[in-house]
Amino acid sequence: DAYQARAEPSAGDEKSGAAATDGPAAVPPLAEATVRTMLWQAPQSQDDSPWVPAVAPLHMQALIPRDDAQKTAQLRVGASGEDELNNPLARTLSQLLAARGEEIPKNLQIHISSPQYEAAVAADMPRPVGAAAAVLASAAITGRAPDAMILGRVDAEGNLSLPQNFWLMLNSLGPGNGRKLILPAQAIDWLPSLMATEKTGIFLDHEVMLASDLDQLVEMSASQPQGSIAEASAQFADIHAHGRNKQVRDYLTNRIVRQRLADLSKLAPWHASAAMLHAHSIGQRPVSICRGALAVELRDALKPMDGVSAIIDQALHATAESKGTGKLGDIYNQTRDAVEKLDSLTSREDQDLLLNARGLTIQLRTIDRAIRIGSSGMHFRHTQIQGLRTFMQGYTNLLNELQLVESTALGH
Repeated sequence: DAYQARAEPSAGDEKSGAAATDGPAAVPPLAEATVRTMLWQAPQSQDDSPWVPAVAPLHMQALIPRDDAQKTAQLRVGASGEDELNNPLARTLSQLLAARGEEIPKNLQIHISSPQYEAAVAADMPRPVGAAAAVLASAAITGRAPDAMILGRVDAEGNLSLPQNFWLMLNSLGPGNGRKLILPAQAIDWLPSLMATEKTGIFLDHEVMLASDLDQLVEMSASQPQGSIAEASAQFADIHAHGRNKQVRDYLTNRIVRQRLADLSKLAPWHASAAMLHAHSIGQRPVSICRGALAVELRDALKPMDGVSAIIDQALHATAESKGTGKLGDIYNQTRDAVEKLDSLTSREDQDLLLNARGLTIQLRTIDRAIRIGSSGMHFRHTQIQGLRTFMQGYTNLLNELQLVESTALGH
């Protein structure tokens, strides 16, 4: 078992000369801890549905071996047995801990993983757990237990950054029950978009905080925080408790609640839940989503166009009398409706993205109509296939553009 401590040496081992320490085993500063994060997971159904991001635990176990020969500093991430010499994340964490003055003691062994993490590794799925793993590694050395959900990446200098697919993760959070959700500070550019999409309740169900670096992240994620963090969490817990069974919109119209949120925002500027809920309570809910979120939503809206590739294959193998167009009309209807739903969420500054997506749907409609009224025959089929291939190239180019927009917005 990847999470089991090594067995103690047997009497036979001791007689053969294996070094062992008499007396009780030494206890690490913190033997185990768990934080929550998001990992890509297989759907519950047994079909070929794509993996999706979902809340998952990340565990830390630390031990001090009784066998003197095994007492070497070690940090492992995952069950593969690879330490910082072979695992990039483990190497980054070791460098980061050393820079923080938390170098791993020579007799301490730290292992970070979870079944969900191992499943993501086996399937070669994204696993942006750097920030969460850094908090766990620090806790193993300092003994300060964490209790939070943590999303984000971290570099060797302790700088935090947003993970890829951040918008998708935000929209996949699920119930929070008032517990802490800590995000990199850059998330402030994305969070108002949740209000624009009628998801303000996330900020009441989760205590969303923004950390600018690992030092802040460790303080915010502590199970027993101190100072203004403890005071802010206590105030939010009371606000959450009173609003638990109420409609968010109605709850935020309460004058006392509005004042408490204003006070909390002043006390803790990094308390994103207080800031977002207060903005909503005073009528400052945005009506459009940010450019990065729009790019993600447009990419999802255009997803049915992936099916055009199958239609090209169908046309290639069709008879001369068959037009072999499949369901181009259905794909057009799906994508047109999905793109148009985003019109009301698009700001004037981001109309270029919407127009490009809309233009692609119009191009598909034009091809579909031309095929429907066209003649049969080999020449027609050749023209049809060329038109679809040109369309697919335009589709690919737009997807790449939208991907670049998202990555730029994430700071990657």
